Amino acid sequence: KQDVRNNLSRIAPKLGVTVPTTPNARNQAISARMSQLRGENFDKAFLQEAGINAHLENASVYQREAAFGQNQDLIAVANKGLPIISNHFN
Repeated sequence: KQDVRNNLSRIAPKLGVTVPTTPNARNQAISARMSQLRGENFDKAFLQEAGINAHLENASVYQREAAFGQNQDLIAVANKGLPIISNHFN
């Protein structure tokens, strides 16, 4: 996972993209909601948000890049990351 992140950080400037250093508004809202939860309620929300939803979203983005991307570096990152994400579903 760190290797994929490092590759994206290396590729982004070449494409004129700034890698975010803070969570986006959606993830900030999730974090704020999660900070209010405790015990079993936290566990359930964590599994839903960080476990299932995050992995489904990531898998979708990586699959689209692998299939339709134009930049060979990004396609390589997507192809390298897909097995990692898929493994988390097992």
